[in-house]
Amino acid sequence: MDSIFKLLGFPVDEIVTKVIVAIIVFVVVIAILADIFG
Repeated sequence: MDSIFKLLGFPVDEIVTKVIVAIIVFVVVIAILADIFG
């Protein structure tokens, strides 16, 4: 992922990494809750 962003010219910093990780965790949690209650 880092190489792709660098090729596109986007700066990759800790904030972007944290946001991506947070989104992944959020999606996983929603999927687990949907599986439990669904």
